[in-house]
Amino acid sequence: MLDLALFRTPGFVAAGAGALFTGLSLVGLMSCVPLILERALGLTPLAAGLVLAIWSGLSVVAALQARHLATRLAPASQLAIGLLTCGVGEAALYGLSSGDGWVRLAPGLVVAGIGSGVLNAGLARLAVSSVPAHRAAMGSGVNNTARYLGSSLGIAIFLAVINSVRSAGHPAAAVATGANHAILVAILMCVLGAAVALWARAAGARRAGGGADAGA
Repeated sequence: MLDLALFRTPGFVAAGAGALFTGLSLVGLMSCVPLILERALGLTPLAAGLVLAIWSGLSVVAALQARHLATRLAPASQLAIGLLTCGVGEAALYGLSSGDGWVRLAPGLVVAGIGSGVLNAGLARLAVSSVPAHRAAMGSGVNNTARYLGSSLGIAIFLAVINSVRSAGHPAAAVATGANHAILVAILMCVLGAAVALWARAAGARRAGGGADAGA
């Protein structure tokens, strides 16, 4: 089901690691945003879902427009830019307090949504382009598996972090504090994922240069 020799290819490793960190850092955190909005800011479930739609809607729009980047950026570079943009958006969410309104989160959700679209398009592109043509389905399958594994772990991690803060008589403030801790973890994961993508780009360039030298 999986050709282990593919792990010798930096781009394939970056695609899998990028998908894993996307699930951990982005899908995991954003899945907890409605909970944070309800318990920390007092929004209704419907209102919380509509606020999250800022992120998910812009993610779709940005992914559709990201096709224009194919001729300008290498897949690994697009992956790194997407992860770092998501990290910036998450950083804008930091500092949440129970007295804030949902508008406080809107700028961060906008930036993270754009980064998500660029990231998702880059992941799919790298997953397929980093493997031989007859292994395209395998590359895509590993990418999706890593993404959903990361999402499952991310949700568990962030829920644990958010609920780790206890404050007698101030549950909303406790949730807000836990959310800020979770945001810091998510930012770190974005940076780690971007670092792997940049390593893959450098390793791929060295491999291509070595092949050219050998051919010469």
